[in-house]
Amino acid sequence: MKKTFFTLGGLTLLALIVRLFLIQYYQCIDTDGVSYVSISKELFEKHRLLDRFYPPLYPFLLGLTSCMFNNYELAGRFVSSVLGALLVIPTYFLGKEIYDKKIGVIA
Repeated sequence: MKKTFFTLGGLTLLALIVRLFLIQYYQCIDTDGVSYVSISKELFEKHRLLDRFYPPLYPFLLGLTSCMFNNYELAGRFVSSVLGALLVIPTYFLGKEIYDKKIGVIA
C-alpha cells in the first residue's frame, strides 16, 4: 500500500513539474479558455452566473486561483496543470483494474 502511494505521488508530482515547466511556452488561451475566463470574472467580480452552457467548477477554481496570481490567464494555466497532473491517479487505477499494476504505472 505504501509503495503504491509513493509511486502515485511520484508520478503525479512528475506530471505536475512537466506541466508547470511547459506553461511558459503557451502564448494565448483558446476559445473555450476565453469563455471560462469571462464566466469566472462574472462569477467573482459581479457575483452572478449567467452562462449555464459551461459547468461552473472550472470557472470557480479559476476565480479562486486568480486571487492568488492576480492574472486570470496564468490562473487558468495553473488550474489546468494541476487538474491534468491529478489525472494520473484515475489513469493508474484504471490500468491496474483492467490489466495489472505494471500497466497502471505505464499508463
